Amino acid sequence: MKADFYESFNQYLLTGDTTKIKEHLVRSSDVDRLKVYRNGFYRSSINALRSNFPTVLRYLGAEQFDVVAKNFVSVEPSRHSQLQRYGESFSCALAKVDYFIARSPKSAASFAMLDDAWRSSMHCGAVQPMQSEQLISLLGELTETGVGLLHAEIGSGVNIVKLTSSVFSAWIKYRERTDYQLDEELPDVEQYLIFWPSVDTVLFRELSEAEYVFLYAIRNSNGNSIAEACETVLQSHPQFDVAVTLTGLLNSGLLRVGKNNE
Repeated sequence: MKADFYESFNQYLLTGDTTKIKEHLVRSSDVDRLKVYRNGFYRSSINALRSNFPTVLRYLGAEQFDVVAKNFVSVEPSRHSQLQRYGESFSCALAKVDYFIARSPKSAASFAMLDDAWRSSMHCGAVQPMQSEQLISLLGELTETGVGLLHAEIGSGVNIVKLTSSVFSAWIKYRERTDYQLDEELPDVEQYLIFWPSVDTVLFRELSEAEYVFLYAIRNSNGNSIAEACETVLQSHPQFDVAVTLTGLLNSGLLRVGKNNE
C-alpha cells in the first residue's frame, strides 16, 4: 500500500496527473492541498539548477533561465537524492531550445558544459600527481615494452569538454567579476578544455584539438590499450607528440595506467 502511494505521489509531482493519487485520499478535493508539495518540488529543482549553472543564469537572466529550467524539470526531473548532482544533461537541453529572444542556444549550452565540468570536478577528491620515482619507472617500462601492453583511463574527477561556441574567456569573466555581462554574441568556434580537482579548488586549462582527440579516445576506449588511442590521434594529427603529452598527463595525475592483464 505504501509503495503504491509513493509511486502515485511521485507521478503527481512529476506530471501533475492526479488520477492515481486521488485513490489514496479521503476526499478527492484534498488533492488541492498537495499543490504546495508540487510547487516546492519545482522550486527546489529550479533553485538547484540556478546554483549548479551560475554563468548560464547570468547569461540568460533570471526570468529566461527559470522558463528554460521549468521546462527541463518537467522533462527530466531529478532522480538524485542530492540536488547538487542535478542537471547533467542540461547543456543538451539548452542547445535544442528555440525560444530564446536575444541569446544564443549554442553559447548557453557551452556555458552549461563549463559549469557542469567545474561542478563535477569540485565534488571529487584532489588529483594526486605521480611521484617522480613512479614516473621514471613507468617511462622506463614504456621505453622497453612500448605502449601496446598498457591501458589508460582518465583520472577520477577529470573532465574534458568540447565547446561549440567560444565562450571560455567570457565564462572566466563571469566567475571573476560580479558586474560582467556578455553583450555581444560569440562566434561558433570549437574550444577544448580539461578540468580536474585540486585541493579546495578546480584547475583547468585549454587543450589543443589533438590533445582532446587523444583524451577522448582514452575516455571511450573501454580499457583498450594506449596504443589504440595513439593510433586514433595520429590518423588526424600526424605531427602530434604523443610522448610529451603522455608524460605530462601522467606526471600531473590526470591519467592512470596499468597493464592490460590487470
